[in-house]
Amino acid sequence: MDYKEKIIMNIFKPKSTSSPSLQPTTYQLLPTNRGFTLVEMLIIAPIVILVIGIFISAIVSMTGSVLSSRGANALAYSINDAMTRIDQDVKASGGFLANSFTPVAGQGYNDTSSDTTYFQNASVAKGNMLILNSYASDQNPLNPTRNLINLTSQPFGCSSPNVSQNQKLMTNIVYYVKNNTLWRRVLMPLNWNNYPGTVCATPWQKPTCLAGNSALFCAANDQELVDGVTAFTPTYWTGANPPVALPIASDGSGASSDVVRQNAMQTAASVNIVISATKTLSGRTVTRTGSIRSLSNQAPTILTQPTSPTVVSAGNTATFTTAASGANMTIQWEISQDNGSTWTTVSGATSSTLSLAGVTNAMDGYMYHVIYTNSYGQVTSSPARLTVTSVAGWNSLSYQNSWSDYNTGYNTGRYLKTTSGVVTLSGLIARTGTPSVGETIAILPVGYRPSGTLIFGIATNPNVSGRVDVMSDGRIVYIYGSGTWLSIENIHFIADTGRYTPTSIDTFMNGWSNYNSSYNGVGIAPASYVVDNIGRVNLQGLVAPGTRGDPVRIFDLPSNLLPSQSMHVPEQCNNAFTGMGIDPRPGYSAIQDKSLGSACFSINTMYYPAGVGSWTALTLQNSWVLDAGFSAPQYTKAADGLVSVKGFIRNGSMTDDSIIATLPAGYRPGLRALFATYTNGAVGRIDIDSSGNIRFRSGSNAWFSMDGTTFYAEL
Repeated sequence: MDYKEKIIMNIFKPKSTSSPSLQPTTYQLLPTNRGFTLVEMLIIAPIVILVIGIFISAIVSMTGSVLSSRGANALAYSINDAMTRIDQDVKASGGFLANSFTPVAGQGYNDTSSDTTYFQNASVAKGNMLILNSYASDQNPLNPTRNLINLTSQPFGCSSPNVSQNQKLMTNIVYYVKNNTLWRRVLMPLNWNNYPGTVCATPWQKPTCLAGNSALFCAANDQELVDGVTAFTPTYWTGANPPVALPIASDGSGASSDVVRQNAMQTAASVNIVISATKTLSGRTVTRTGSIRSLSNQAPTILTQPTSPTVVSAGNTATFTTAASGANMTIQWEISQDNGSTWTTVSGATSSTLSLAGVTNAMDGYMYHVIYTNSYGQVTSSPARLTVTSVAGWNSLSYQNSWSDYNTGYNTGRYLKTTSGVVTLSGLIARTGTPSVGETIAILPVGYRPSGTLIFGIATNPNVSGRVDVMSDGRIVYIYGSGTWLSIENIHFIADTGRYTPTSIDTFMNGWSNYNSSYNGVGIAPASYVVDNIGRVNLQGLVAPGTRGDPVRIFDLPSNLLPSQSMHVPEQCNNAFTGMGIDPRPGYSAIQDKSLGSACFSINTMYYPAGVGSWTALTLQNSWVLDAGFSAPQYTKAADGLVSVKGFIRNGSMTDDSIIATLPAGYRPGLRALFATYTNGAVGRIDIDSSGNIRFRSGSNAWFSMDGTTFYAEL
């Protein structure tokens, strides 16, 4: 009997009587071969559909829960894996940074093949980052047998037993978020292809870039750590007990500079990282957050930038001192003799003080800096120039081609460089036999040479104009004059040591221009000027004439570099005397031609602009008076020992060796010095003796200029 028959039997079951009957119950069976009635279907079908729907919904719900749970677990695993990697990197690092070093092209934040934008640990535009200063190693940093990478010859060779004292190759590891993804990048400071010869071993670390970046420098792709990142928050803590938070170290509001944040990080011993990420899985939003506190195993004290070495004594001994702080610090001094182009380690100098005995007449090309290395990395001070506060003595010229000193009553042939970098020559010299044009008188050493050939007008026998050239290879070359005697007192110039950057003159007018040529295989210096540390204007160079006349403007100078009164300076070119005007008056304010000379025009002189220098009036003698409207007869001495005399005078006595004025003690040369001057359209001459007397020797009293007279004070 099937279930339908049972239902029908229950429906047609007979009613019971009051007295139970012993007779068996008789049923009338209906036919069993018919289907469900409409009423049955209306009752049964919804029940069946509901049961099936409930079953399917349960299956779908169970599947979504499984997928969501698995996605949440994967997200949590990614976060935990990222935090483990961060913890390992922090423990192996040498400190925390506010900004990375400047990346090699291709490793910059903007991810182009040429980008060098550095990373910042906190900024409005870039968000939060973790930047670690880490040591490069020859194996995985977690391998206990790994060795740090030493830089070649810094200071020891790779085969030296002291190579472990060398500077180390540092890398930057950067954790940053871009497009809601947390990435890990390795920045390397050197071109990957240029490590041989630069380091003592091949680094295990490789520079990375974002996948798809075509930069040649990149050796691997950045590591993708977590997707869907909504927060990446590093906070820094001191090593105190209990630790103290350093909120300014991660202040990305824009109010804190890189320097401010780095200073705050100097006592950071640990970092707390919080990572939050969100994903939508099977219609469900899943959020996971993880945090870790990582402690650096390096000393928390970070190296501070050292100041430039300070000269604390001078003369025959120069002592430099500087200071920096940091754990495991090493010190290395380096010297440069070519203005910083190349540096050489000072052997045995490993303290914060460097002493150099026997230093005399130090050249501007000599420079020093100090390098500090500690657990943070390496910093180098800006260089200091080795200049002495007083000149210990003149350097004697080493003569060639039968040149020698004239006699004992005059200064000998010599040279020095002042503490302002001005090379000055002194002496009265002579030659046995007839000099040849272009022959070398003497050679100046490196550090005492101009950048190009300079032409100087000098006094020569018999009180006429001569010419001496000083060349960039140091040769002092005879061009014109008498071998009987020749004075080199008028020669002064700025040494080509890089201490000053000359300003090229490009304001020519009236057809004048640079003299674009060379002499004796050495280029001629173009027109330029240097304002030295005293404030003096040093003009140098050779120009080619345009329109000639007196006065014709040759080129302009900035108004603040013009003298207070009109000056007249002797010059020389093409074996002929010429004169130059320096005129501040309206309508004349320029360097002027005086319609003398011919094919070229030298502009080598040194003068004081208006308002520079403390001048004292000369007391004129023997009827000499000021020619009103021009430079007043005055003198001054600069801190580097150079005395300058000027004055445009007239009407005085022209008796040979008569006194024009007298300089006081402290403003006098060692012995009699002879100077060429400019007088009424011709060359003149004055002598200044060791008693300070300025003596008239030749020229005109219609007007007589002492402008441009310069010498080093000895008495």
